[in-house]
Amino acid sequence: MEISFRPKIGLQFVIIALGVLAVVYSYLGVIIGAIGAILIVYEVKTRGMERDDLRKKIASEALGITNHIVTSTDASRILYPDWSSKAEGFKTDILGKGDYKLCKQFYDAVEDRNQHYVGKEGLGSWEDFEKLNRAIYDAFFKIYGEITWVKNFIPQASINGLLSKAKRSACV
Repeated sequence: MEISFRPKIGLQFVIIALGVLAVVYSYLGVIIGAIGAILIVYEVKTRGMERDDLRKKIASEALGITNHIVTSTDASRILYPDWSSKAEGFKTDILGKGDYKLCKQFYDAVEDRNQHYVGKEGLGSWEDFEKLNRAIYDAFFKIYGEITWVKNFIPQASINGLLSKAKRSACV
């Protein structure tokens, strides 16, 4: 597990201070050591909660977007606040490089669709609409198939419902 930059720097200062104070005041060094240990435990727990929270939000958001493109002929912009509100470095750090890359491919497909319809009225070419939606649909099932935590956060009943809707849909 990798600890992010700020906590690493903070811990390094604690260690330096510990070394200096342990020489002069041994009891103060022990207290600072205990505080440092508490900070490390807090960072590890917080990180795990952030990771699980972001993963759950991304899985839910991706499922919602995919449901939307399967059931709607609306060409308006698709919003994805859970993904777009986080910095790229944070997402890479929290999700890991492999999972981040797969999720980014999904959201890039969504953004490609958004950019295609910027300033346009209506659907335009049905083939373009279907191709852009299909790219999102395929990217969703790629992350669902390859990322374990996505499967854990999305119930199989939701996937079955999505597949059933997709069979009847002309949108993908």
